[in-house]
Amino acid sequence: MTFFKKRNNKTIQDTNINTLKPDLKKIKVSNSIVVGGMIAFGKSTLAKKINEAIKDSQIVFELNDEDQLMNLLLQKMYERENNLLFGSLFQLYFVLNRFQNYKNNCNNKNITIFDRSIFEDWLFAHENIVRPSVFSYYDSLWKDVAYELIYEYGVPKLYVILTGDWKLFKERLFERNRKIEIDNYKKNETYFRKLLEIYEEYMVNVCKDFGIDYILVDANKPLEEKVDIVLNKIKSITAWHKKINGTDSYKIENFINHYNFFSAKDLNSSKANEFISEINKVLDKQEITVITMLNGLEPYASKKTYDEIGNELNLSIAKIKSIEKTAVDKINQIKIKT
Repeated sequence: MTFFKKRNNKTIQDTNINTLKPDLKKIKVSNSIVVGGMIAFGKSTLAKKINEAIKDSQIVFELNDEDQLMNLLLQKMYERENNLLFGSLFQLYFVLNRFQNYKNNCNNKNITIFDRSIFEDWLFAHENIVRPSVFSYYDSLWKDVAYELIYEYGVPKLYVILTGDWKLFKERLFERNRKIEIDNYKKNETYFRKLLEIYEEYMVNVCKDFGIDYILVDANKPLEEKVDIVLNKIKSITAWHKKINGTDSYKIENFINHYNFFSAKDLNSSKANEFISEINKVLDKQEITVITMLNGLEPYASKKTYDEIGNELNLSIAKIKSIEKTAVDKINQIKIKT
């Protein structure tokens, strides 16, 4: 699954060569953390412990016992008696409800911890919505919601992804003994297996595509150890932000996200490849990578996390500005060639 930015209807023929440039928009980062992962891996428990450990933080859980409609749709979905109807309704209701919770809470003064996010919803919907035409509608809706989230409200500053194997999943599922899951286990065993097989890889790719700092945490570790791992990661991200902001108002995200999305309607594949080649030459010299999303092309590079950039490269603000200037010069050279 790859997400592409919306574009207008202009083609390269409609564009004045003097104004030809990438269609860019900076991704925002919200004041939030998401704890995600496979069903029964303990994300709600971990999210609650992180909430308790961070003073004045808030938490938004995935399930709400008072939401009768959500619980009814979840039950009907697991029962699989009319999956075409209830699988679709459940996923549509869930993504809209979760997005509403996210935008209302992701930029509070104090940090908010979310139990899952809409980025995981797409994966569940892909496995639950059986009719292609219905999934196509869902996919279009999801992309609109995701577009609004990343540009208007911001991606999480950290995504905690819990990992584990089938043995751990089955053990945890039966330990927590939720009636709806146990009663319908046989009907959903294949569904559970499919989710687990692709969950970790899917989430890592999502975080790379959207430039989200993430950490993989073994769900089998003791709870307190998992909390410490997450808190240390949060501290490293916070320290890196302070280092950047304390030196200069210029932020490293401005460089990383400056070239985040590209409109292939304004740049054909040949020129897009030339752009990649030229920018890679610049970036390879400076040992730094950025995300560049090209419409119809795969992302050519993945953003490194803040602490990785800091620890591996120890780039100064002056060097970052120099890299950006060199990259812009290269873009201008390509524009002239076109």
